[in-house]
Amino acid sequence: MTVAVGATAFACTTTPPPAAKAAPDRCKFQVVDMTILGSRRLNPTETGEARPVQLRIYQSKSDARFNFAEFEDIWKKDQKTLGDDYVSMQEITVYPESRADVRFERDEAALNIVAMGLFRNPSGRTWWTSFDLPPPPGKGECGADCPDGQCDGGSNLNPHYVVWLDGTRIDDGADHLDDYPEGRWPRQSSAKLSPAKAAEKAEK
Repeated sequence: MTVAVGATAFACTTTPPPAAKAAPDRCKFQVVDMTILGSRRLNPTETGEARPVQLRIYQSKSDARFNFAEFEDIWKKDQKTLGDDYVSMQEITVYPESRADVRFERDEAALNIVAMGLFRNPSGRTWWTSFDLPPPPGKGECGADCPDGQCDGGSNLNPHYVVWLDGTRIDDGADHLDDYPEGRWPRQSSAKLSPAKAAEKAEK
């Protein structure tokens, strides 16, 4: 009888097994970082004097229509020209001899980031450049949990692109990044482009 009571008491004080963890929800956002570099010869006037330029940052389902569109078609009627490839557009001012670091939320529908310079005298096809976006975050993957942007060898969760504007040309600026060191450039700015909620969450 004593043994039975002891066994009962032991059973009552046994720690229950931990509850199974719920599967993590899919990350709802992806933060894109972009560094924009303006050269000292940016957007020159007829006399060669550098001038600021407006830079448009498009999120697009494809960059194919940019290949065939004229500058004025995108400038004046971008949504009509790009059709259902158009997802969103944000615009900032880029100054000569400057560096700007911007951050924005990636739209799930977008597959490309297209940067377009509204130059005074655009020529050829050099007024825009395109970057391929990585796949959106998978289930439970979130950039805030992956400081270096890579998790378990998967896709880049927080991609970083560099845009170089020189004269009336815009291009991938990765090769120029070391010439504009962060924190040591006299004309440097940073901004969160609307919508900014996702970017703010990723910093916490």
